[in-house]
Amino acid sequence: MRFALSVVMPFEPFAWPVVSAVVLCLAAIALDLRERRIPNWLTYSFVFFVLVQAFLLGKLSAAFAFFSVASFVFAYIAYRLGAWAGGDAKFFTALLMHFPLIREAEITTIVLVFLASAAVLVPILLLVYSREMACRSGKLLALLLACLRPSLSGGAMSCLLFLVGSLVFGVGVTPVVAVKVFASSTALVLVLSFLSKAFSLLSKEVLRREKRIGELKEGDVPAVSVFLRKGKPLFWSPPGPTALFASALRLDLKALRSFSPPIKPIADCLRARGLYGEEIKQLKEVGVRKLAVKESFPFAPALVLGFWLVLWLS
Repeated sequence: MRFALSVVMPFEPFAWPVVSAVVLCLAAIALDLRERRIPNWLTYSFVFFVLVQAFLLGKLSAAFAFFSVASFVFAYIAYRLGAWAGGDAKFFTALLMHFPLIREAEITTIVLVFLASAAVLVPILLLVYSREMACRSGKLLALLLACLRPSLSGGAMSCLLFLVGSLVFGVGVTPVVAVKVFASSTALVLVLSFLSKAFSLLSKEVLRREKRIGELKEGDVPAVSVFLRKGKPLFWSPPGPTALFASALRLDLKALRSFSPPIKPIADCLRARGLYGEEIKQLKEVGVRKLAVKESFPFAPALVLGFWLVLWLS
């Protein structure tokens, strides 16, 4: 019985950090589903509460501080890339700060929670927007086929590294084990690559739509930023991680500078608050006729599932 409980709940269920994380998750999900936003008062309150818990538990250490700062930096970068809104980034930070109080945490934990959340979110989106995606079944198949080659290469590289490591440490490896490593690595890379591409397709073609300037109303969240240059409206959208990474590898400073968001835009796609009436009026005055806006979707439930999944598997 004790072993079964340890498998289902591999941590003390009534420890204060666990209770705190559960309350934060429930509150964030409720507010995100109802209002499509996670307010600052919630995340800031729990950041303070986590710091108090860390102090009382004797875990307010340099390692805890480093993990917390790294969580915020990761969340902020994802926010600047347009992966989520500012409220989601703050919620991610507050939630991740609970992790080292419950479990041993490493820097890779931050990425794992994000990837697990995305892995949960994309199938939900595909299901919710199944009708819209049915019209794009050809594109989905093309994305899957495009992921096959890099996934096979990733599986082969993982298998090679595994074999080299086994030789270095003198561990015997059978052909069956090598095949399992190759198959599992290939499948993992294939799934992650496809989910990433599918989410990009969803974001660009399903979770946004164009509105004529006269149809815009307060609260609409722009999918692109609009700014003025020499009196003319220009449009900017956040780059995808792949394009940003490729430019960084090439050390293409001009391309990297183009990825930075405009200063003082009329409409800002990196803010989740939506457009104000004055901003809509200004867009009309500068001659903008159409604007792409985002279809809101609550990210908090997927983030919560990703967090507890990684915590349970750790």
